[in-house]
Amino acid sequence: MSDHLCLLGREDEGFTLLSLEVMSGEKLFEVALHDVPVREDMLLGPAGKGWEFLAPVLQRGALARCAEMVGCAQRILDMCVDYAKVREQSGRPIGAFQAIQHHCADLLRNVEGSRYILYKAAWSMQAGLESTPDVAMAKAHVSDACLWVARQGHQIMGAISYCEEHPLHLFHKRIQAAGLDFGDAGLHLETVAQAIGLV
Repeated sequence: MSDHLCLLGREDEGFTLLSLEVMSGEKLFEVALHDVPVREDMLLGPAGKGWEFLAPVLQRGALARCAEMVGCAQRILDMCVDYAKVREQSGRPIGAFQAIQHHCADLLRNVEGSRYILYKAAWSMQAGLESTPDVAMAKAHVSDACLWVARQGHQIMGAISYCEEHPLHLFHKRIQAAGLDFGDAGLHLETVAQAIGLV
């Protein structure tokens, strides 16, 4: 079956846009198509070549979401370190306890590792190299690592981080949503497996 990339307008017959409720607060919509007539003047690019035009756009979207996740994870790390310096337990800042120090070090490891693999994929794409495996590795790794940072941030900061007034839960939700956009970790790991000849 051939794949075609078409441009449709909201006013076109059979086109319905349904608003979705999402945990991250973004404005997302379900696009429903029912018996939409497709004319040749609606095609973007040659017929049957839709995926060739769409794949690079999806890669850039995945990379952009990786950058967003790394930024959120960095902000969580900063909040946790600041909190560990001022929150006291038994008369001492909790950052004086080795367990909290180790947790913060683990946050830093995941943030910096995610930043590195993101930069490598972005460099590969910018240099015009075959970047599909690099983007897939970045999306798979960053999705999992940054989600871990968010979850660990809740452990460090405790109950305050679950309150509506505190921003950590918002960063957590953004990371979780971004990890699913443009393919989840499992999909991108499959791409990596194909690139190295395992599939």
